[in-house]
Amino acid sequence: MRFKSYPQEEQRVGREIHRLSNRIRRRMEIKHSNWHDMEITANNVRIICYLYDHQNQDIYQKDLEATFGITRSTASKVLRLMEQKGLILRLPVSQDARLKKLVLTDWAKELHHQMRQNADEMDQNLLAGFTPEEEKQLLSYLDRMLHNLD
Repeated sequence: MRFKSYPQEEQRVGREIHRLSNRIRRRMEIKHSNWHDMEITANNVRIICYLYDHQNQDIYQKDLEATFGITRSTASKVLRLMEQKGLILRLPVSQDARLKKLVLTDWAKELHHQMRQNADEMDQNLLAGFTPEEEKQLLSYLDRMLHNLD
């Protein structure tokens, strides 16, 4: 099957977003390079963020399975490794001995704090020189682009 060839101008937006995304990822990897030594994976980071954002709720393995679209065996393996790394605790609940509530350790909360600081710094760098109105417009454009792809 041959792909339709488009003029370079029509491909520019996607290409530039891809380039920007790669630069953001590389800079964040540099900031978090020591995490690689601690074997903290991207999945670990996503779970830490999810648990941090839902601290006031009881979250169980089945919630992560549904949220991230992963199988029970995958979730079990990831959570076991996260527990071994000292990122989470699996605490029994009184109403059902089979259920284990997922809770972040203080260390994981500190990692989340570092991630949040780094993300805020990245946003400041990305938006340097933008007016508040331009920021609002940019976010509106990006939201529209995401909606266009749905």
